[in-house]
Amino acid sequence: EGWTLAVENSVAKTYTRPDAQRDDVLWTKTEGLLAGGVRCQDVLAIWRETPLFSEWMPMCAASKMLKKVTHIDQLFWFMCRGLTNTDAVMEAYGIDAIDALGAVLICAKSSKQADWPGDPFPDPPRYGGIRVLMEALHILVEPVVDENGDDAVRAVMVMASDLSVMPLPTFLIKFMLKHVVGLLFGAQANCARKMAEAAATGAPNPHNAAIAADDFYSSFVNPKVNARIAKLKEEAGR
Repeated sequence: EGWTLAVENSVAKTYTRPDAQRDDVLWTKTEGLLAGGVRCQDVLAIWRETPLFSEWMPMCAASKMLKKVTHIDQLFWFMCRGLTNTDAVMEAYGIDAIDALGAVLICAKSSKQADWPGDPFPDPPRYGGIRVLMEALHILVEPVVDENGDDAVRAVMVMASDLSVMPLPTFLIKFMLKHVVGLLFGAQANCARKMAEAAATGAPNPHNAAIAADDFYSSFVNPKVNARIAKLKEEAGR
């Protein structure tokens, strides 16, 4: 409740709302359909393979996994270049709700060095750079079938950003958040399509290589998603 439409493009709609308790926290919600043969397991790999963020994420210059806690839980860092250099250190984990809700949920938030004493964080950006703090980041990835009977993904991203750490005018921060978050949707869809094209032609692709090197995808992710897609197509009579 309380969401206001801020930006709409051909891929997604982005909404904003203020925080109920803090004036310096802005919530954004972006949702859209990633169609055109975009596969759910590819979108999941795009988010799980954090060292490859710079391959697809707008303005991302570098990223790395700092610690793999489990197959579905990791600590990672990424840096972006724009009006000023920004970075973030976050912990993210996945929740398999395919059977219960028909989707996978990715939950993340910014981490503090004090909570990870044995895992040194990269230094924050220098010369006026910003270490961004995200109070919450939730990404829903739902496999669906589009009107043509092809694989597609319904995606929703909800994020709470701490504006107090950003030494920029509030109106500029809000403008950037509204537009950059929406750009992520188109970027992840383009990356997923490139993965599918490379898989069909045998061309090299860093994400496909990462998937092939990790049997977590072949033994768990792919069977779960494929079973869900098969059920949806059966229900649709396709």
